[in-house]
Amino acid sequence: MAHHVIGIWNMSGMGLKAPDSFAMPACDGPGDTCHRKIHASKTLQALQPQWIEQTIRQAIADGASVEMRYALLDALAYIHAKEAK
Repeated sequence: MAHHVIGIWNMSGMGLKAPDSFAMPACDGPGDTCHRKIHASKTLQALQPQWIEQTIRQAIADGASVEMRYALLDALAYIHAKEAK
């Protein structure tokens, strides 16, 4: 399941969802899943920038198209700018 970042950088809120370039894989299914744990834990939410960066770097390494690569590099620059504050 794709998990879009929550609770950071004002990218989410009531009726809002972060862009797809700020999504990462998270397990989902019945019971207490990774996805639900992220939503319930401020500690896990604080790790989202690292996870998103890993996901973006993997997508680039796996041969994202040129257009997608530019979007992902923009997303990395955004993460670095936000985390530098």
